[in-house]
Amino acid sequence: MKTAVDFLTGTAFLTTMTYNVLIVGSGGHCLNHWRSQLNIHGAFKPSGVVDIDTELLSKAPGLWGVPDDAVATTIDEAMELGIKADIALICTPIETHHTIAIEAMRNGLHVICEKNMAHSMQAGIEMTRCALDHPKLATVVGHQYPFWRQANWAVRKAIGTGKIGKLDSIQCDFNRGSGAWSPTPPHKVDWRRFLDHSFLEDWAVHTIDLFRYFTAMDAVVVSADLWRPSWSRQTGTSSINIRMKMASPSEYEGDVPLLCNEQTDRARRLCENGRTPAGWIHAQYIGHSEGMGIFDHGEHWMIQGSKGSLELMNEGHGKKPLAIRMLTHDYDGIDDAGPSARIPARELTWKESNLQPYPTDLECGSAAQWKGNNTEDEFDSGVFILEEMKQCIESGGKIKPTRCFENCIKTFAISMGAIESSKRGGEPLFLPYLWEIPRM
Repeated sequence: MKTAVDFLTGTAFLTTMTYNVLIVGSGGHCLNHWRSQLNIHGAFKPSGVVDIDTELLSKAPGLWGVPDDAVATTIDEAMELGIKADIALICTPIETHHTIAIEAMRNGLHVICEKNMAHSMQAGIEMTRCALDHPKLATVVGHQYPFWRQANWAVRKAIGTGKIGKLDSIQCDFNRGSGAWSPTPPHKVDWRRFLDHSFLEDWAVHTIDLFRYFTAMDAVVVSADLWRPSWSRQTGTSSINIRMKMASPSEYEGDVPLLCNEQTDRARRLCENGRTPAGWIHAQYIGHSEGMGIFDHGEHWMIQGSKGSLELMNEGHGKKPLAIRMLTHDYDGIDDAGPSARIPARELTWKESNLQPYPTDLECGSAAQWKGNNTEDEFDSGVFILEEMKQCIESGGKIKPTRCFENCIKTFAISMGAIESSKRGGEPLFLPYLWEIPRM
């Protein structure tokens, strides 16, 4: 028996509910990542496996603990065979996501879909439209970086509580190198090698999503350059430079999410005339998936506001201690001072902080107060995604996961907009017109 909470009444009750998960795409990522996350959470149990790889299907009972006959090649076939499932966990190549996710929702299944959301903007829109048509179903895209480490929560909390004042800019430099040259062999047997922009579509989208998480804003305008270094062995692009103008939804969107209105058109006109609306911030992401020389695998965030700045450095991808440094002053009159104001620079008192101890409450989402058994593993990654799915299911769809399809379409649009902008020579694109879903 487990203790659960009725999220509509706040009443605690005992439950033995276990959710049956249909594994769709049982390859390396699903085995290496999601299998452990399901085990850690404890309320989710694999009940069947769907895959077109017959060798993987033959291994499914041993790998996933499902009955020998609980395997199929499509979700429709699995339903016809009577495989019991509540949730479809989709870990297939990107170009298959939209078709499989829609198939799952039409069969009444909740959906966890790995990133990137889809292979085209239209496919992502169709997934989102289907989710809107099934409001009681829980959907989520596997962007786990907001749940990945408590340092991320600390950054979000510092910005959200005004520690660095009025936010102005946020920048991230990312390198996947290992200190020398770390090419991806073109002959590597992996579906990613068939992507035109494998770094952007499969890896960089995690960091792009962090821009939205840290700021609680959306990218409204995006421009980008994508390229392949001359020494790269990849067939697609492996380096990116993405520029964004970000704003809170209230600054460009009406009461109905994903629907443009007069406010959206006003924001577009200002941007087209080279003006940035008040309250918007500037963002830039520079990333390389193939290192060359001294650059180590890691990320460097630089965030600046009216009261100071915040720096997060993660060098060596875990081989070196993660470091956060925040430097702030105590002068309150600087937010909207303007060029004519006299700032008492010599009188400012500066304070440095590393934001520790990190907060143990998640600064977003329905799982904010969920802490499981307070073990280190339960503050991680896909476990929070699973908890958000559980809460959404138990609330009848009223409590949506942080990165549900309706939300994540805005992260997805950044990557699709960056690709289109690069094709147009870095031309800025207004993203709300890409993700808009008119209602009847």
